Amino acid sequence: MDRSALPKSIEELAERMHGAAPPRRDDQSRTWDGRVLDTKEAVLEFLAEVEEARKSGRSLDPHANQR
Repeated sequence: MDRSALPKSIEELAERMHGAAPPRRDDQSRTWDGRVLDTKEAVLEFLAEVEEARKSGRSLDPHANQR
């Protein structure tokens, strides 16, 4: 994944999304481990994991130790 192509700010993300077509029924966000984030509850559960990982200093990226 070319991380240089990722937006650097919320403003840049909003600018990129301005005028974009609405999501299709099959558009789904997925985590590194393949979990689908298709409900509010799934997103909140994932964000709680991210927060816990951040507090403990560990990475959720399965490739983090391979770099």
